[in-house]
Amino acid sequence: MNRQLIRTVVQALCLVLTLLGFFVNFAWTMGIIMLAIIIGGTFYCGWICPFGTLQEFSNKLARLLNIKQKKMPKAFHRIFKYTRYIVFAVVGLSTLPIIMDIMSYEPRTAFLSLLSGNVPAVLALGVIVLFTLLSMVYERFYCNYLCYEGAKYGLIGLFRPVTIHRNIESCIDCGKCDKSCSMNIEVSQFEVLRSPNCINCFKCLDACPVDNTLEYGFKPKKLFTKSYRLLLISLLIVIPAAIMVLAGTDDHHEAEATTSNSDYTNVEISGMPSEHYADGTYEGVGGGFKGNIYVEVVVESGLIKNVTVTDHNDDRKWYNMAESIIGDIIGTQSTNVDLVSGATYSSSGIRDAVINALENAVTEETNTNSSNHLETAPAGETTVDVISDIPSGTYTDGTYEGVGRGFKGNIYVEVVVESGLIKNVTVTDHNDDRKWYNRAEGIIDDILHAQSTDVDLVSGATYSSSGIRDAVINALEKAN
Repeated sequence: MNRQLIRTVVQALCLVLTLLGFFVNFAWTMGIIMLAIIIGGTFYCGWICPFGTLQEFSNKLARLLNIKQKKMPKAFHRIFKYTRYIVFAVVGLSTLPIIMDIMSYEPRTAFLSLLSGNVPAVLALGVIVLFTLLSMVYERFYCNYLCYEGAKYGLIGLFRPVTIHRNIESCIDCGKCDKSCSMNIEVSQFEVLRSPNCINCFKCLDACPVDNTLEYGFKPKKLFTKSYRLLLISLLIVIPAAIMVLAGTDDHHEAEATTSNSDYTNVEISGMPSEHYADGTYEGVGGGFKGNIYVEVVVESGLIKNVTVTDHNDDRKWYNMAESIIGDIIGTQSTNVDLVSGATYSSSGIRDAVINALENAVTEETNTNSSNHLETAPAGETTVDVISDIPSGTYTDGTYEGVGRGFKGNIYVEVVVESGLIKNVTVTDHNDDRKWYNRAEGIIDDILHAQSTDVDLVSGATYSSSGIRDAVINALEKAN
C-alpha cells in the first residue's frame, strides 16, 4: 500500500473541496475533523489543511528541481518547536488589537481566505509566498514553528487512543524514521508516539526497514497506564467546565449585541432621504476571516432598522470584536464606516454583507436620483455634480482627468479622446476594496464600446461602478 500516494490524492481532493467551500462554510465537517483528532491525532494538518498542502507540494517541487533539502539543527529545533504553542497562548489569551492586526496576516488563514475568493492584503500574500519558499528548503517550516492552529489540534489529540507504536524489540535503531519526519520528531525515542507535533503523515512508517516495528493502531495494554488514566480523568473534568464557561460568555455577548442593536433601532439621521431604501427584509453575503458571513437586513420607512448575522465561521474572539460595526452602520445609516481595528477581516465581511443586502433594497427613485443629483462626500473629499450623459462624438481631442465617488472614497480617472471619440479610460487612483473594484472595472469596456456613459451599473458592485462612471462623466464635461 502506497500511503504517500494515497495521502497526496486526498490532499489534492481536500484542496478542491476547500475551493468549493466544504471546509469553509460547513460546521459539520469541522465537527468530524475534531472527532478524528481526538481519536487518532491531527489528520487535519497532514491530510486536509490547504496551507500545509501548499507547503508540502512546494517541497515536492523543490525535490524535483534538485533543490538541496536541509534539516533544522537539533539545538534550534529543541528550543523553537515550542514557539507555536507560545503563539497559540498569546492569540488565545490576548485582547490587544495589535495582536489581532498581526494575526490578520497569518499565512494559513490568508491562504484559506484566498481559496474562498477573497483577495488578502498585499502583505498577507507576501507572507504566504515567504513561507511557501521556505518550505522548499525546510519542510513544513511554518507548521513546525508558528502555526497556532496546528498547536491547538496537537494539544486536543494529545491523549488519542489510536496512534503510532514502536516495537522496541525489533527496532534496529537505524534512525530512518527520525530523518523522514516532516515535523522533526525523534520517533525512535518513543514507544508510544503521542507528540502534539505529529501530523500523521506516516512517512516514518514507510521509512522503517523492519516489518511491524512501527505500526499505527489501537493497543489497549499500552493505553490504560496509571499516568494516562490520571491525565484522561483530568481532561474529562476540565473540558466540560471550559465548555460551560465559553457557552456562558457567548450567551452574554449575544444578549449585549441584541441590546446594542436595539439602541439604534429608531435612529433617524439628518439629511438621509426618508425613502433611501425600499422597505423589506434583505439577505446579503460578504467574505469574512474564515469564510462567508451572511446577514439579514431589515428596512422600515426607508431606514436600516436592524442587521442580524445569520451565519458565519469566524473565530468567536474576532467575531465578537467585529460585531460592533453593526451598531455603527445602524447609527450612521451608512455602510461607509470604519472597520474594527484588530478584526478587519470579520468586520469587513459584515460590512460587505450589508452592502450586498442593501443593493437589493435601493429603490428605482434612488438609482435615478444618484445619476442626476449632487452626492455628498465625506469631509476633505471632492464632490462631483453628476449629469446623466454626454452625447458621443462631441468631444475635443485631449487627455482629461475626472473624479467620482466610490464606496470608500473618490475614484480618479484619466480619459483620452481622439477624433472626437473616447479612446481610453484609466483609473489612476481609488480606495475601494479590490474584490468590489475588480467587478466594477468592467463598466469601462461598456463605456468604450457604447461611446457613452449611459450604461448599466455592475450588479454586485454598484457603488464602485457608479464612481467610475461618474468620474468619466466629470472628465468628459471638460472635453466639450
